[in-house]
Amino acid sequence: LDQALVVGGSVIFSLAGLIPAAVAVYLIWLAVSAGQRRQERARCFVDLLGIGLGQGRTVEETIRTLAGERVTDLGVRFHLVAAWMEKGFRLGPALAEVPRFVPAQVRALLQVGERLGDLRRILPVCRASLGDGPSETQKNMNTLMALLFVSPVGPVLVWIIHIFVLPKFKDLIADMASDAPAGLAEAGVALWSSVPFTWSLVLANVILGLWLFFLAATSLRGLGSWMFDWATPAWGRLMDRVSLMLPWRSQRLLRDFTAVLGLLLDAGLVETEAVRLAADGTGNSSFQRRAQRLIEDLKQGVKLTEAVRWLDERGEFRWRLENACHGHAPNHFTAALAGWQESLSASAFQKEQLFSQALTTGFVLLNGVMVGLASVGMFSALTFITEVALW
Repeated sequence: LDQALVVGGSVIFSLAGLIPAAVAVYLIWLAVSAGQRRQERARCFVDLLGIGLGQGRTVEETIRTLAGERVTDLGVRFHLVAAWMEKGFRLGPALAEVPRFVPAQVRALLQVGERLGDLRRILPVCRASLGDGPSETQKNMNTLMALLFVSPVGPVLVWIIHIFVLPKFKDLIADMASDAPAGLAEAGVALWSSVPFTWSLVLANVILGLWLFFLAATSLRGLGSWMFDWATPAWGRLMDRVSLMLPWRSQRLLRDFTAVLGLLLDAGLVETEAVRLAADGTGNSSFQRRAQRLIEDLKQGVKLTEAVRWLDERGEFRWRLENACHGHAPNHFTAALAGWQESLSASAFQKEQLFSQALTTGFVLLNGVMVGLASVGMFSALTFITEVALW
């Protein structure tokens, strides 16, 4: 009975120790996957809107039908949007009242579609902005590997060795060194205080700092972003500026901007209004400020093909736009820019995956060097102990 109690107590103690770890893993998973889950809901919402419009229903009728069917895949926030539309709100204002339902860019694109008067034409652009699912999934997998398995394991092992194992080795070496020859004792002290193990401890602290920074950045990108948006209005502008500095994000913003701009120009809107609405469709305040410089040039008489230098320094957008200006077929702006938009999507996917995999590989290499240095220090001490024992 006593043995059974001891075993049962050990099992309960072990399970109790796993609970905090399981909670931490679950919270990390929530932080990493929050953005992707919202993208999946937004993709489902856009597809359902397209199906409803294709069946001849209005947006209001489509949303009322989905809310009446109690669709659970869209989450609770969808029913909040439906409730606002029941009060007489249009789709754009209703989405603005529930900003966490779909990403800001999709919300802005749908508002542009309403102002254009043809929501069906803007839905393909919404799907394109949400069509980076494979890239997002692979990036989240790399992030989970770095956060859960790669980064924290090495530092924890080094600290466990430093706190519990090395002091005992140190005492053992000190006792054995007192009986060893003078030369061998000095060599043992040198091996014990070797630089490799000291550097392994330094790398453990560096890796922990980088891991905490990576965890904070991931959390702010997902679950924590709404808290800062609510507490600090300037937070959203800062995130927009950072987003525009990332090469893959800036390329996707340019892709979505040119897609909307082509639609608006083909619809006959004046250039200044088309540029402004297309910039609003990106949902990025920093990109909108760049577009405002383009609008100011247009008001001063500068050609659109010249003014787009504010958005594309390489000049490829200008070249595509010049070719589109010479066309007279229906939707010639959209057709002329379509190939370039696919190129931007492919380039953005490649750059994002390269950065994500390089980040994970960097953590793996740092952990390998750290563990290797710790192993050198440990085996040096073991070598001394073996030599004294053989002596």
